[in-house]
Amino acid sequence: MPPITIRMARDQQLPLNPDKLSGPCGRLMCCLQYEHDMYNELLRDLPRKGSRACHTGSGACGKVIKLHPLAAQVDLATESGLLAGVPVSELEIQRGKPGRSDAQSSGKRER
Repeated sequence: MPPITIRMARDQQLPLNPDKLSGPCGRLMCCLQYEHDMYNELLRDLPRKGSRACHTGSGACGKVIKLHPLAAQVDLATESGLLAGVPVSELEIQRGKPGRSDAQSSGKRER
């Protein structure tokens, strides 16, 4: 079995508490390895944390502050408040400098 790393727990947005991540053997849980590839695949379709995006339904724009890969949603922090659980399909990712109008509506992760 390939080694299990703390990076796998970080990618899966789990708390980095060794007591919660350790199995009965005292090592990191084996399930982290099995789930890691699926989380990486799901994260490819999400914008990066810290990127700017606009919600196509409300027109609200803000910064992506949290990713929910299993639900294909993100939380946006806007000037008017927090939009929680915004589906990726309803996002336009802003590229380049903030305030530019060349937003992309594919919902794909920025490279």
